This record gives sequence, structure tokens and C-alpha cells, in this order.
Amino acid sequence: MDDDKNRVQEIVKRITDLPTLPAVMMQVLSMMQDPSTTANDLGKAIISDQALATNILKVVNSAYYGFPRKINTITQSILILGFDTIKNIILTTSIFDVFSDKEEKGRFDRERFWEHSIACGVATKIIAERMGFVMQEESFLSGLLHDIGKVVLDEFLPDDFNKILKKVEEENILIIDAERSVLGVTHAEIGSWIAEEWNIPHSFSHTIAYHHNPLLAKEDTIIVSIVHVSDILCSAIGAGSGGNQKVPRINTEAWLKLKLNMSAIESILKKFDEEMEKASVFIELSKSK
Repeated sequence: MDDDKNRVQEIVKRITDLPTLPAVMMQVLSMMQDPSTTANDLGKAIISDQALATNILKVVNSAYYGFPRKINTITQSILILGFDTIKNIILTTSIFDVFSDKEEKGRFDRERFWEHSIACGVATKIIAERMGFVMQEESFLSGLLHDIGKVVLDEFLPDDFNKILKKVEEENILIIDAERSVLGVTHAEIGSWIAEEWNIPHSFSHTIAYHHNPLLAKEDTIIVSIVHVSDILCSAIGAGSGGNQKVPRINTEAWLKLKLNMSAIESILKKFDEEMEKASVFIELSKSK
């Protein structure tokens, strides 16, 4: 484990201009930890960033939430949806903002990457709901963030990442195996590290770290397994692209842990198509950055 940490740290040293979440995002996260914070207090903090406030209202009023009446203010949004849901909406929109699409196009297709990430978020939420998980928004965000390490590598180590993608194409191997060969660390490790740097709740960084190897997870094992299965399911149906040329194998024990069968998958995919239409607001946000 120490060797793994050291390798991650060596790669991290090569990443200059470390991406940070917007100041308002950090302020909001801090305020949410204070039990005396009111919806009005939080609303005032959010509207200090007009672009963020606009995006929140766009998401809140989208088909994804399906409210019958238009919600006009941030404070109203907080009162209706609650602090946790608003926090997750802010995290989602902030991450799109941090990793704005770069002008130079390499081998990595950012647009298809975000489509895959959003699809994985949708699938994770559907399976979590099927299993009776209470925190649906956290499930969506866990799926959305699972491959964030790839976009970190594309943004900050593009030459290395292009070598990785070339190796994937030429040798018909998975990205995670090509990363180990070229860098000695994987997007899962890098993504987990960046989530910790951002002080995002530990469950997210843990899920990112182990979504390829759910059996290694020491905690949050169900959500890690759900993200693992969702990721592969979305790859299998061609929902966007995480950069692989072939579909990874599902871990058998993770599959059994979720008690899924082909009948359940058919039901999940039917709901998936409906939910992806509703989630188009997130696709639009990812493209507008």
C-alpha cells in the first residue's frame, strides 16, 4: 500500500495547477456542516455566484426532478429538495465547470466521456433505488464521479494519457491495464486522490478507488459494487465511452452481492432509457462548459 501511495504522489507532483472546486462550493460545503445554517443563509451564499445559481435552477426545474410548478428561487429549491440534494447538484455542476472541455482534441473524447459518466450515474441511481437505498442523489454522484481520474490525466498529463490510449488501441487492452504499464498508477487511484483533496465525503473517494475491484473495498461495499456493475453495463450498451475498446468483465461476487439476474437487467435498462431522457440537463451542462 505504501508503494502504491508513493507512486500516486509521484504522478501528483507532475500535475501542475491542481484543479480546485469553486470558492462558493467550498463555502457551501462548510456551511452545510454547521447545524445553525438556514436555507436563507445557504441561498445567499449560492447566489453570490450567479452562474452556479442559474445552473442549479436549470437542474431543479428540469424533467429530472419533474416538479409540476416552476421553482423560481434558490432558497425555495433548498426548502423543497433539502441540503443534501442541493449539495450534490452543486458538486455535479462544479465538476463540469472545473473540467471544461479543452480546445485541443487528443484521442480522448470528452463529450462521450461525460455521456458515459452521466449514464453510469443514472444506472447507479436506478439499481440503488431497486435495492432500497435511501440516498439516491449520492448514488447518482458516485456513478458520475467513478472515472474522474481519466479526465484529470487527460487535462494535466495529456502526453502520457495519449500513450495510454494508443496502447489500448494497439494492444486491445483495458485502460486500467495500460495505465499501470505507462504510469504505474491508475485513473481509479488518481480520481480517489483528487476527491480527497477536494474534501468530498470519503464514501465517494472510496467508491472511485475500488470501482474496478469491488472486493477490495473495506466499506461502502454495496455502492462500490453497484457502480462497478453500472459502469460495465453502460459500456456494454454503448452509453457514451470511457475510452475502452472492449467491455470489462463483471466481477462475479459483486454481481451476486446485488442479487441481479437477466430479468432484473431488462427492467433496469427499460427504466434507464426513461431516466437518461430526464438527465439530458446534465448532458447539456457538460457541453456548455
